[in-house]
Amino acid sequence: RGPNASRHRFGCRIICRLLEHTAFDGPTVDLVDEIITEVKEISRHVFGHHVIRSILEHGLSRQRVEIARVLHSDLQRLVRNRNASYVIEAVLTHGSAEGQQIICNALFKIPV
Repeated sequence: RGPNASRHRFGCRIICRLLEHTAFDGPTVDLVDEIITEVKEISRHVFGHHVIRSILEHGLSRQRVEIARVLHSDLQRLVRNRNASYVIEAVLTHGSAEGQQIICNALFKIPV
């Protein structure tokens, strides 16, 4: 249900508030892990990208790195998407050092 709620007008806001207040609680961690399974699709969504950005700001370090690893595989497409570009910015701003390195390395390999 997490990925669907992430794409919902009000569901995305609820998930963001959960992350702000209970990011390290078991049920929230499980919810975020479920959302990360569809991180590429959710990153491109008009409401979903807010959830991914919130995970990058408040989530566990392993979740932040996992998001960077998944996004890295389709970075060329994602940087051209308006919503996903905000997520890439959040990786570089709030992500862990390892996640930032993954994205930076991939960005330098993209042909202009």
